[in-house]
Amino acid sequence: MPVEVLTVKEIKETLDRNPFGYIDIDSEGTKVLVTFLSTKPAASKVDEIQQFVITPEKLVVHNRKIYLYCPHGYGNSKLSNTFIERVVATTRNWKTVTKLYELSAS
Repeated sequence: MPVEVLTVKEIKETLDRNPFGYIDIDSEGTKVLVTFLSTKPAASKVDEIQQFVITPEKLVVHNRKIYLYCPHGYGNSKLSNTFIERVVATTRNWKTVTKLYELSAS
């Protein structure tokens, strides 16, 4: 099974590059997610995925990360792990990514 290992710096950069602005961890921490990809997706794949974003959902691709905002819950979105993770990837909600950073930075 493939494993992606991120440095503390990479996790911090992920948090700092949040395209959605301030996130209240208590109310929105499970509605904002990051998919960590093993490779940078081709522009054609990004365009293909964007077709499945249904307002008010948002999807932003930055290098090997996909930032998702699923206000109605990730489980109710077509942008699920099954759909996005056709490449080697893992998706974690913002609350988890923040906690991973806190644990790794201490």
